[in-house]
Amino acid sequence: MASTALLMRSSFKFVYLAAFFALLSGVFHPFLTGSSFGIVIVGIMVLFAGLAGTVLLYRAATLERKPGVFLNLEDNLLSYKAGHSDNRQAIFLAGGFILIAISLMYIYQLTGRI
Repeated sequence: MASTALLMRSSFKFVYLAAFFALLSGVFHPFLTGSSFGIVIVGIMVLFAGLAGTVLLYRAATLERKPGVFLNLEDNLLSYKAGHSDNRQAIFLAGGFILIAISLMYIYQLTGRI
């Protein structure tokens, strides 16, 4: 029963975001002008790409980097050194900025400013 409530709560968040992005991208414009819904769907996808980029930036900022032990193969000897074997923070940071830049490029392209 708890998993059903958790699933419903999780799906409600995405439905809420999709409805907000639909309103933000002008879902009523095709109803009023009789044009197609293609631009609205593209607008929603661009906004979700920007949201994914900001989530990756948030994950990069809040990622805990704990020093760990990793295997270092030098001179065919197995030696252990303490350090960071994890570069997820750099990947999240680069991926977030790339997704935000792509989203911004598509926004400028869709509005005709490029």
